[in-house]
Parts: sequence; structure tokens; C-alpha cells
Amino acid sequence: MEKEIHYAIGEKEYIAFGVTKAKEKRPVVLVFHAFEGRNEVAKDYARYFASLGYVGLAVDLFGEKKVEQTLEGCMSQITPFFEDRNLVIERIDPLLELIKGIDWMDADHIGAIGFCFGGMCVLDLARNYSHIKGVISVHGILQAPEKTCLDKINSKVLALHGYKDPQIPESQIKAFCKEMDKKQADWQLHYYGNAKHAFTDPKAFEIGDKKMGREYNEQATNRAKKIAKVFFDEVLS
Repeated sequence: MEKEIHYAIGEKEYIAFGVTKAKEKRPVVLVFHAFEGRNEVAKDYARYFASLGYVGLAVDLFGEKKVEQTLEGCMSQITPFFEDRNLVIERIDPLLELIKGIDWMDADHIGAIGFCFGGMCVLDLARNYSHIKGVISVHGILQAPEKTCLDKINSKVLALHGYKDPQIPESQIKAFCKEMDKKQADWQLHYYGNAKHAFTDPKAFEIGDKKMGREYNEQATNRAKKIAKVFFDEVLS
């Protein structure tokens, strides 16, 4: 079953995309899109996690299923999230409440995976929600916000990072490791030696220039999908 989940924040409608192959209630894997919006890549990952026995739920952070096609459009959408990191929580909180009333979603077993900009978003879930079981940041932004709700991170955390990603400086990676250690998280960081930024996106080359280092890597993608399965099998069992 594939179904759109509608909810409103103010006058704007947000439309998540849910997929399940089971008839009974199943744990949920939230899929946080990259800076383009809730595109086909995000929907395909929701389908992938549904094929593993979960509910795959691709979130819509921009509203109205908006998908940007240009670098300028993408940046205009994500800039407010960098200016106010609480915006991620404001956009996702109503959806988490909605999940509690959906009979085919297990609100007590929720994990999340995010790509690029979405990687930052799932880490902020872990930093602010105690009931999220585990999050995976894939070629994500690792920098912490100035303030978070939790002094101790209860979610298990996995970061999958391209060693040749030019967008994330080494200082940010070191700060992330120190943050996870300080907040007593159960965390992992995996490097993919030949991978750059956006290595899981087959259409990464369509937006931006070579300086951004956006490049699809099929081998790294396949490895990331396998380790994501192992991770969610552990935290959502």
C-alpha cells in the first residue's frame, strides 16, 4: 500500500508519503529528503524500507510536495532551516503526533534516515526527541545547533560519510564526534573511501557544479543500504 499522509501547519499543507507491504502495524522509518524536497529519490527509499518490513514514510519538510529543480531554489528552501534549527522540530512534530493515530504505524518504534540536508534533520531529531529509536545521517551536515532539548542522546546514531566530501570540513566531523561522546550517545561513524557528497543520489550531478562534489557512487550506495538494514533491524526490533 502507498498512501499520502496530509496535515497542516498554519495555512500550509504538508504531504508525507507512506508505504507498507504488511497488513499489521509495523515500525516506521522516516525518510528525510535532501535539499531538493520530497522527490522520487525519497519516495524510492520509503519503498525500500517497506520492502524490508517497515513502514517507509518520506516526509515533506517544504510543504505541498514542493520539489526544487535548481540550486537557487534548493538553497531558498533550506536557508530558513539553518537560520532557525527549531524549524525542523516544528515541521515534524505534527507528523509524529499523527502517526500515533494511524493503525498501520507503530508509534513506539520510530527510526529515521536523512540525506544531505535531511541528514542534519535526523540528527536534530536525536538531539531533541527521547523516543526516537535510531537515526542515520547519510552524507549529512553534522554541525550541532546552539541549543537542543536533550543533554543525553537516547537514540542510537549512525553517520555514513564520504571521505572525499568537500562540503563537510574535518573540523565539523571532529566536533560531531566530541558532541556524540559528550552526550553519551550510542554512535557510529562510517567512512566510504571513494565517495563524495550526495553519493546515494543517482541524479546528484544535475544540481550544482563540480566544486560542490555532488557525485553518485553505486558501490557506496549499496553498502549504505545494507548497513542501514542492519541498523534498523537492531534498533526497531
